[in-house]
Amino acid sequence: MKRMLPFFLAAALLALSGCADKGGSGKDPTPEERTTHYKDAIEEARDTQTNTDFPLFVTGGETPDAIFELLGIPKDDISAYAMSIAAANTQAYAVAAVYPAKGKADAVMQSLKDYIKSKKQAFESDLPDQYEIARNAKIETLDDGTILLVMCKGQDEVFTSIKSAVNKQGK
Repeated sequence: MKRMLPFFLAAALLALSGCADKGGSGKDPTPEERTTHYKDAIEEARDTQTNTDFPLFVTGGETPDAIFELLGIPKDDISAYAMSIAAANTQAYAVAAVYPAKGKADAVMQSLKDYIKSKKQAFESDLPDQYEIARNAKIETLDDGTILLVMCKGQDEVFTSIKSAVNKQGK
């Protein structure tokens, strides 16, 4: 019986190591992988017209510096992103999935909250319909550390769809 114990222990260790691998490699996704997933999740959550009217800016693409300035986020504070922002101050529209650089999560979250606040202030007295959209904006840090901001018509459905897709990818 004493000779069998090492075999049982070895078998148990092999079984446990096999179970650990079934959930994935345990590696964090690369910025490119996150970007692709964010892009797909956002495009799936929006209708064709919205995807046409509000194109996405993505990591590694041609994102104007003005977008980062508008959001109040230095480029170096984000390691991966896909976002669509109305640049004109006539519409409350922003959908952004961003992955903060190490140690920058609080700063990025605060910048996005400040952006929402500025949009509410801009629309409060002149454009009540846009004010309501800005007032109902959703922002949350997801399970994998992604910060998701959704400010648009139908934000509840768009937010839930993107959040579900991002959280599913992280598992």
